Order: sequence, then C-alpha cells, then structure tokens
Amino acid sequence: MGKRKLCEGKSYFSCDYTGFPMGSSNCYMPSWDATGRLQKKGNYCNWESVHAAAVQLFEGDELAKIRGHLIEVCGKLPEEAPPQSSLEHIKGDTEGVKFNESEWHVECCRVKDEITAVKLCADGGVEEVCIDSNEGSYDTLTKCFSKAVIPRKGKTTPDVAVYWDQTKNLADTLNLKAEMILKQRIYGDCYLVFTKGELCFTARERLLDFTEADYETHFVRKKKAKVAKGVTDEQYAEQRKHMQAELDAVEKTFTASAKDPQSYSAVKRMPPSSGKKLALLHPEPPPVRRTDSVASYA
Repeated sequence: MGKRKLCEGKSYFSCDYTGFPMGSSNCYMPSWDATGRLQKKGNYCNWESVHAAAVQLFEGDELAKIRGHLIEVCGKLPEEAPPQSSLEHIKGDTEGVKFNESEWHVECCRVKDEITAVKLCADGGVEEVCIDSNEGSYDTLTKCFSKAVIPRKGKTTPDVAVYWDQTKNLADTLNLKAEMILKQRIYGDCYLVFTKGELCFTARERLLDFTEADYETHFVRKKKAKVAKGVTDEQYAEQRKHMQAELDAVEKTFTASAKDPQSYSAVKRMPPSSGKKLALLHPEPPPVRRTDSVASYA
C-alpha cells in the first residue's frame, strides 16, 4: 500500500497487512539482495504484523532468515498478529471477534510466554525467577507496582526496568541493593527486566529476559585482583640468584665458539709479486699523439 498523498500536500502511510493509516512507515519486511545487503520493504504497523505477513508470503529458509532478523531487532521472536479476517474493516467473514485499531494493538501486545527476571530481595539476596503471563500481561510486575527505567549505553543494549511494590512503607525492610541502583529509598522486594521500545503505530514497549548474569554485568562492580606492593629480602635474594643463573647460561651460549684474541692478531702475508703479474694488474695506457696545441690519445 505504501505512502498515500492527500490534498494540501499531506500524506500518510498504510500498513501492508492491516490497512491501518500511519503517520510514518514504522516496521518493514526484511529482504536481502544478491550481495547479502539488507533491504527494508513495505510498511507495517508492528512487528507482529510483519511476522504474520512473512508466514503468508514465505517458507523454508527465507522464512527462517526473516524470523532470525525479527529476533535480532526485537530481542525475541514476536507472536504472529491475528488473522486479517479479525479486522472489523475487512469484508467477508462476519464470524468471530472483530478488532478495531486500538483493540488490534492491545491484542498484539498480549504476552503468552513467561519471562525471566531478577528479584532483589529486601534481605539482600539476589534470585533469578520466572514470571508467568496472566491474561496477556505480567501481573507480578504490573499489579500494584511502581516502575522506573534505567537507560543503558549503546544502541543494541535494552534499558532496564525496575518494578517494586508502591504500597510498601517504612514498616518494611529497606532494600539496599535497589536503593544503590535507583538512588532512592525502596522498601520490600523489587524485580529487574529488560525493556525495549519499538517502532509501532502506537507507543509500546517489549519486556525481555533479564538474567542474574545480566545483573552481574550491569550493576555489580568487579573487584580488582590484589597485587603485592613489594617483596621481602629473602624473595629478592632468590630472584636475584635465579636471574644471575639465567644470565650466566646466556653468556656461556654466546661464548662457546669464541677464540683467544691472540689468534686473530696473526696476519697472512701475500707472496711476492713479479713484474709480469703487476703488468697484468695494471695494463699499459694507450699511446699519446701530440699536435701543435692539444695532446690527444691515438
């Protein structure tokens, strides 16, 4: 469908899967040319629609390659969007649930699998837990919880979302680990997950797995190995003895083929030369022919 122009120079984009009008092109169908260069084709309202369209249009290795690209972009493989027949503006099938634009977005954002999170316990413990989805959302994170997002450096690194129970008060235990991360007082347990904003015709974010290894990487300072500041006299004497032995071995290797300096002072004399030999070494120059003013060679 692509870009459509209206009067007065206005324009908009249409989703190639749903037909929804969009202010920008948003998501795309990945394709690759003969050289392996990525090409972004089409306009889609979200990545779920891209996945559903890819299932209809491709199969085999091409579909697997597209799914791999979706995992790279989203951090996980998005679910397939509902069929086009479930859209209320699509003619034909009148049975089943029909979605308008906002309902379609909610349906695409429903989560169906569990997510891995790190739980910072109020007693100082760190646990890796799995949170199940309930009716399309993670109730453990969203119900009665406050949220703060910690931005991370780098385009490929998702931000970290911290969830905690806002009903906790001073009567509960102060969470020191969470306080160090957020720089504010947090009471009770809290949960950490990755969060990533996405291109979409409506604002959304996707929660991703956050493991204990990720917590160690992003929030735990690595201790430097302790290095001894000096050595004792006994250690120095032992090291010096060892170095002297190595030096003696190297000198012995280089001097193994050496000779007495007096043997190099003897000079080999040349045998006496005769006149004939000298004549051969120094040939006679050409005769000189004299003229009135200039002498020249014949």
